[in-house]
Amino acid sequence: SATAGSTSAYNEAIALAHEALGDAQWARGDTATAYKTYLTSIMAGNATYGLYRKWLQLGLEQKAYEQILADMSAAADAGIPQDLKGRVLHDRARILSLLGRGSEAQSDYRAALDLGQDDGPLLTSYAQALLANGDATGAVAQSENALRKLNRDLSAGDMMSVASTVLTTTTSLFDRETAQETLRAALVRA
Repeated sequence: SATAGSTSAYNEAIALAHEALGDAQWARGDTATAYKTYLTSIMAGNATYGLYRKWLQLGLEQKAYEQILADMSAAADAGIPQDLKGRVLHDRARILSLLGRGSEAQSDYRAALDLGQDDGPLLTSYAQALLANGDATGAVAQSENALRKLNRDLSAGDMMSVASTVLTTTTSLFDRETAQETLRAALVRA
């Protein structure tokens, strides 16, 4: 109906305006307020991947790791889209790993995998965390799963062409990111 379409357009405009407010706060150097503005928008159900990445970057730049971990838990429980929830759990697990909180990280990695977020980057990060916690067998298995997800030949030992792709600035961003993930997964296997 026309009313439903108008309401949807209105809500989209409000969400974009809220994100623009956060962008302006960030540009003015008021990163703490921008962080809160983005988080409020995410918690209100306006979670997009782009908004989430901005919010995550601000949180990491402020080095308020415990706060961002708590906020990530709240965001994951706030009814955000499943694909974004998997991304939040993946990023939360990575932060926990970096803070040396391996068992908590393992729990979030498994939760992200249970949501079906078994993409190459997640599997590679999980493999690195397993390796850091002394589980070489599990790490190799996950890195091989990552390489399969990235459509890479597990028997290929020469990574020179992959490394060249990462370093070539004329290569598409997608191809460079895929090559980077391939190198990360191959390094776990090494």
